[in-house]
Amino acid sequence: MRWLGAAMMLSACAGDLGEPRFAADSCRAVELVDAETGKTVVGAEDLVLSDRHPSFWVSAYDRLANTTGGLYQVPLEQLSQDRVDVVPLVSGVRPHGILSGDEDSVTAIVRDADGSAALQMFLRVPRPDSEVLEGPKYELPCGANDAARTGSEISTYTVDPQFCSGSIWSRLLGKPEGRVEQLVGVARDQRTALQGLTLPNGVVRHQQDVWVAEMRAQRLINFDRKTIDLPGAPDNLNPSSQGIVAALQPSLWRFGLYRYGYWHRAPTRIVLIDPATEDIEVLYDDPKGQLVSGATAAMLTDEGTMVASSVRGDRLLVCEPQDV
Repeated sequence: MRWLGAAMMLSACAGDLGEPRFAADSCRAVELVDAETGKTVVGAEDLVLSDRHPSFWVSAYDRLANTTGGLYQVPLEQLSQDRVDVVPLVSGVRPHGILSGDEDSVTAIVRDADGSAALQMFLRVPRPDSEVLEGPKYELPCGANDAARTGSEISTYTVDPQFCSGSIWSRLLGKPEGRVEQLVGVARDQRTALQGLTLPNGVVRHQQDVWVAEMRAQRLINFDRKTIDLPGAPDNLNPSSQGIVAALQPSLWRFGLYRYGYWHRAPTRIVLIDPATEDIEVLYDDPKGQLVSGATAAMLTDEGTMVASSVRGDRLLVCEPQDV
């Protein structure tokens, strides 16, 4: 079939990537449980370190079951356990990419059941009753995917228009119609920063540059259209003190089958990118997706611990640095 041949081209072998930083025996799966429902959290599509780093935020909902989920704040110190129970900051929502989070608030792209999207902040008021306040909604295109704060008054987000009505195959093989938009200033004026992209996904600010994950092109691209080729299709991106952490899909067509429920596993590959040198270090590589399949987000703490999650997974991947 023509589409299968084209899809297989997208998953061509990336060659010798070298030994990953984290071997399989230094990693394990950690169950995240919603303390209000007692159910395992499924579909942790994105995660990001909080601004002061003693915790991180998780954005999750079960896409195959089409149920709502929540935004969860997870203390890093609890990752030593095999199970972490956490009360959601907010539940009954369909959160997608996380823009940022501190100790008391998080901003994320939230989708409604009809596919419409908005950027919204949720704030916990610690006293007297830990009430959660909802900030104003900034309406986004239905294909809004991931977001990052890229200036003091600038929020940048990617748009994949084929998400709105396209099939799995249109997303894998469609035209370069993706773009990057920004909300600028107090008035949150909307402007287009980059267009003509093939399935844009993650976005991150690294030093003075904004980098975008262009999945189908298997590369990062910045606003000057400088590109860095990658050994896989980049999904979500996260900043770190060592560079940009990217969750890759080594086989985009296998990930598509997994993501939409046609297959039970997909490979996971996580890399660290230095945009200045274009050096790429493989942090973790699992061709069979045994611990966590099809990881869509990963982060690296200053202490060297890596955490990853998957849009369909029911576990977090936690990898600890090995003593030398």
